[in-house]
Parts: sequence; C-alpha cells; structure tokens
Amino acid sequence: MKRIVVGTDLSARATGAVAYAAELAGQQGATLHVVSVVPPPMTTADAMVPSGAFHDHAVSTTAVEERLQAEAARLRHGGLEVEVHVCTGSPADVLCKVAEAVDAELVVVGNRRMRGAGRLLGSVASKVAHHAPCSVLIARTGD
Repeated sequence: MKRIVVGTDLSARATGAVAYAAELAGQQGATLHVVSVVPPPMTTADAMVPSGAFHDHAVSTTAVEERLQAEAARLRHGGLEVEVHVCTGSPADVLCKVAEAVDAELVVVGNRRMRGAGRLLGSVASKVAHHAPCSVLIARTGD
C-alpha cells in the first residue's frame, strides 16, 4: 500500500481516524493524504449574503489549512510522508475525488454514531463506502 487518504473535520472524533490512518501509513510505508473540506464561498446569487462573507470563507480556508499543516508537521516529525488537501464541496465526494486523483489504495473514514436511519453508519462514511475508487476502512472513533 503506497497511498492512504483520510478525512477530517478537525474534531476530536476525526482525530481518531487520522491517528488510525497514520498508524497504517507508518506500518505500510505509505504516503498519508489528509483531507478536510470547507464550505464553498458564498456568491452574490446567494440570498442575504452577509457583509464580509467572502472574506470569512478565505479566513476559514486559511485556518483549516494552518491546522492541517500543523498536524502534518507533527506526523512528519514521526517519520510519515504527509500531504494536505483542503477542498470545497461535499465531504464524501471530495474524499472519493482525492482518492482517485492520488490513486489511493485505501480511504479511512471515522464512524459517526448517528440517530435514526443513519445510526449504523454516518452519511459520509456510507457514501464513501459505496463510491470510493478503492478499499475503505471505517475506523471506530467513538460510541
């Protein structure tokens, strides 16, 4: 295995999935691609665009990039090869697209315990499991 993709929303629960993927990458000598998704920027066509909305998107993207780069630096210090991807769009779609673009052999996603119809598997994990171009590992990240 040479390329592993993992998604994170930077939450404590998602950190568990990143840690799991990092452990696998270390064992396999694989490059770890850490992916996070930010909301798309608002456009003038959006109803009631608040003042400063375009600036807020740039700040949000920069903040996410900085946090991911800090995490990547920590993982690199542990000997891993890490690439960071900050994208806009649907998290599941982005994970599948990045996996395809880097020719990943594995996508790691966390399980997010939900209520109701999605309680067994979060919607992102479910969609990735059904549409990824490679194997998918769903890491248990919490109850």
